[in-house]
Amino acid sequence: MKKEFEQTTLEKNVYCAKCKNDTKHLIIKSYRRGSFQEIEPEFQWQESFHIVECAGCQNISFVNQYGDEDTWEYVRGEREWHDVFKVYPEKRFEDTVEYRIEQEFKNRYWLKVKAFSYVPSALYNLYKQIIQAYNENLNILCASGLRILLEGICNDLGIKKGYIYNKDKQIIKKNGEINPKKRESLEGKFFGLYENDYILFNQALILQKIRGIGNEAIHEVVEPDKLILKKIIIIVESILENTYELEHHELLKLKEEDDDSKV
Repeated sequence: MKKEFEQTTLEKNVYCAKCKNDTKHLIIKSYRRGSFQEIEPEFQWQESFHIVECAGCQNISFVNQYGDEDTWEYVRGEREWHDVFKVYPEKRFEDTVEYRIEQEFKNRYWLKVKAFSYVPSALYNLYKQIIQAYNENLNILCASGLRILLEGICNDLGIKKGYIYNKDKQIIKKNGEINPKKRESLEGKFFGLYENDYILFNQALILQKIRGIGNEAIHEVVEPDKLILKKIIIIVESILENTYELEHHELLKLKEEDDDSKV
């Protein structure tokens, strides 16, 4: 701990509310107190209060500088004392590195809950919970919820089974069977959505990938990649839109009115 304090500038750069950065500050006025005022003190400490001016923009701040026997750290294997500086007005959270990282995260990953008017309430509530889990970085819960949501869509639409296809749209025969059978597995249900014209074939293939990611999250506790989760959610939202919302679209109603006016 330093026992003497005599300087015209702070020994450490501190935050300037105007520059939004740590800058050099000139000391305008100081008041100092500490154990040096006591007779045979048991504990060594000192504290200074400074009115300071930013050397760059001349903004005025107030700084508290404190040090005692315990304000030290090891530097290159040796104990080094240092004072603690607190500046007022304090650095706003919006000006911190943590805030910038949080904003970058939101700009890249953050998702808003979409409004669906015709999605069944149970499925919509589950969808909202999935978005919340995603935004709170509960990625395993998010992936598990997506798998459950997709199975819930199949159940709501009455899709109980379907053939299994390869990427060339060829029905896969299992266990040496001559005539392939529809499967009641989730894999079959996803292709059943395609067979019943609810989704495109490529969407059905993607759902199989999502099923695998969901299975890993549920059964093996494997955390999926954040960006992959975002892409999955966007695909699932498009399925909800195409399956439940499009048949109620305003343009379909306008078309019917136009047709009636021509008769």
